[in-house]
Amino acid sequence: MICIGVDPGQKRVGITLGQGELAIGIATVDRATALSEILNIADEKSATRIYVGKPSSLSGGETKSTADAAEFARQLQTFTSIPVFMLDERLT
Repeated sequence: MICIGVDPGQKRVGITLGQGELAIGIATVDRATALSEILNIADEKSATRIYVGKPSSLSGGETKSTADAAEFARQLQTFTSIPVFMLDERLT
């Protein structure tokens, strides 16, 4: 199973490619072009899942970044049939 990992920031978005327990960073892209670049990579690599990092406070509460990442994941899901999941990134 090929997975894409996404770490959305305010200006740049990190993208990783993973298979099994191994993930390798493959790109950092501008936020403005991130959706199309992620979809291109997912298509090119035949990804079966996309994981978007969910930044939470250490207590598990939501932050402004949490809401931003959730909105990014929602936008991404509207453009692909590949399942998009949020993944808790506390202590990673």
